[in-house]
Amino acid sequence: MEPDHIVQCIFKLYDSLAYKPNLGQFTVLAALVLCKANESPNIISLATGTKCLPASKYPICGEALHDSHAEVLARRGAIRWFLEEILRTRTSGQVSQWIDPAHDGVKWNLKPSVRVWLYVSTLPCGDASTLHIASLQAIHDPDMAGLKNASPPPALPNGAVSRGRNNYQLLSVLRTKPGRADSPLALSLSCSDKICRWNVLGLLGGLSCSLLDPVYIDEIIFGEVASNNWDKCALDAKRSLWERVDSIEDHLISPYRLSKPRIHFTNLAFKHSRNVIETTQTVSDVVSSSNESLCYVSKSEPRSCEILINGLKRGVAPKHRFRAKSRPIICKASLLELYHRTVMVVHVPTVESYFSHKGWSSETSGYGSARELLVGPNGPFAAWTKELRSGERWEEFWLNGDQIMPPEDKRDTYHAA
Repeated sequence: MEPDHIVQCIFKLYDSLAYKPNLGQFTVLAALVLCKANESPNIISLATGTKCLPASKYPICGEALHDSHAEVLARRGAIRWFLEEILRTRTSGQVSQWIDPAHDGVKWNLKPSVRVWLYVSTLPCGDASTLHIASLQAIHDPDMAGLKNASPPPALPNGAVSRGRNNYQLLSVLRTKPGRADSPLALSLSCSDKICRWNVLGLLGGLSCSLLDPVYIDEIIFGEVASNNWDKCALDAKRSLWERVDSIEDHLISPYRLSKPRIHFTNLAFKHSRNVIETTQTVSDVVSSSNESLCYVSKSEPRSCEILINGLKRGVAPKHRFRAKSRPIICKASLLELYHRTVMVVHVPTVESYFSHKGWSSETSGYGSARELLVGPNGPFAAWTKELRSGERWEEFWLNGDQIMPPEDKRDTYHAA
């Protein structure tokens, strides 16, 4: 499958969704695609976005998204697609083109003939793009680049992460979003860090690992990189996206492994990328990143496409944010509801809260052991502590039917509509 053909299919789907950012605003586009020989690409999820919530705005009931960067939304859309594919297959009795049931009839896995492609319209934020951004600044703002290079930063202490683009000369370190130092503090790790994590634990995370074996990215396509920089950026991507954690490769137990996707680049420009918007605006126009995100999940029910802002569906009144029809289809609460429906069909035991589901699934599937190798105290991502990943504070909610129920100690101050 040619990378440019996949990108063209993604652009065609994006155009069909009839969405565009406000005038003078740019965004990032990402998509996850399943491919088989001699068949059209199956774009299972597509998203745009560049924003994340500050830590002070994180919801405790899973009704809003912490991180709305395009890569993260596309990955969450893929989780929904795979869970719904199990449901479609079990309820229709038809054989899936993409996944097979395991011999025990409970767990599913990707068909061997299927390859998973990730497209991102620019290099991911964080470690994979740090040197590339620095090289561009050296061209466009040499004085600032000179100041930054004048005094190389010391190494980070053990257990520390770098905030945004601070200490940009330090390579292979974990970085939080957002990149701008004047933005409110967030706890979301960079997309480079998250893609690297997916290359160890798979795309589908702790919630669904009791139903699906890990699904790994086989090929990655990046845009917005000049062709004379492809080789250099490919080396940076490999270092950032898997080489910095290769010390655990021989310790991972099947079906977990260290995935090493092939890196591709494309000259096909995304029409709402920063480069395109900057070249089409007049000198007096102010170019900024869009606050909105587009989210698309193929064949999803009850809807496959929606617009998000500040982690919530656009146009939803605050008092209605807890309603099932008002929640984003890829937020934690929606995925928990879908997971409940799926395990009822597959006849897997269920436990109460989102956090409990993740813990039970990960400990019964091998996911927890692989995660410990990566982020445990002796792992290469040991700085990725519980404070920097979704955990009990934001995942102790549970569902009563389709109604969100907050943790017991928050019931008086956090009412579901």
